[in-house]
Amino acid sequence: MSNLETQRTYALVGTGGCGKTSLAEMLLFQAGVINRLGAIEEGTTSLDYEPEEIKRRGSVQPGFATFDWNRNRHYVVDVPGDSNFSGDMEYLLQAVDAAVLTIDAVDGVRPQTRKLWSQVKAAGLPSIVFVTKMDRERADFDMALNGLTSALGMKPVVFYMPMNIMLYSGYLVNIPMALEEAARVDGANTWRTYWSIIFPIMKPMHATVAVITALAVWNDVMTPLVIMAGSSQNPLPLAQLNFQSQFGTNYNLAFASYLLSLIPILIFYIICQKQILNGVVNGAVK
Repeated sequence: MSNLETQRTYALVGTGGCGKTSLAEMLLFQAGVINRLGAIEEGTTSLDYEPEEIKRRGSVQPGFATFDWNRNRHYVVDVPGDSNFSGDMEYLLQAVDAAVLTIDAVDGVRPQTRKLWSQVKAAGLPSIVFVTKMDRERADFDMALNGLTSALGMKPVVFYMPMNIMLYSGYLVNIPMALEEAARVDGANTWRTYWSIIFPIMKPMHATVAVITALAVWNDVMTPLVIMAGSSQNPLPLAQLNFQSQFGTNYNLAFASYLLSLIPILIFYIICQKQILNGVVNGAVK
């Protein structure tokens, strides 16, 4: 039997069609439990296997899955989002350690989401919010995020914003399909086409994403503040807080630390600026 200290049990909570089962499918795939991703439309997901679920393209009963990740044993409960099949949600929440509230970036917070969130709060569970369907046409991350505050009364802290996905998606749709079709005619398979044609074309976007990611990681305060609480070895952006207090600010050390924290990002930008400018120009031409 697994050690209880290394077990993590959490429920995927959300309205019907918001992407809970697809999220569970991705977790199982990334953990190596399954070797291919199933699709709701094809009825091939691991948790929706009943004929009625395949027909409805949605869960009619709780789905349960488990996988190992980082030496911990994870147990996932996929709670049905349809109100006709979520009557036992109150009891399911009593058996989990935390909840993952799932909302999609197209519809945002739906009316039933309020009821689901109230049940999670009543259970006193620590929760995170996962925004799905960022690849859809009308996806709006800011709308979904603002809905958490206006409709649910949350004060969310954004740990990860899928800016890179939006940048890549916007760039990819502007690459002419004729390039891929020509490569296919020449006998190139999908991977050869990607590595030989698509990947080199996207070099400006790779550089842009690298700079944005490096800037986000370098300036991150929340993550080291949580993970390295009480540690004497803090990253420079977090150490800057030591130069300010309610009684005063040591401006000499503060400005010196600001300058030092800017140098790595400026060097990285100077190295990548040519690719970034080329990406802007190419995007304007297209």
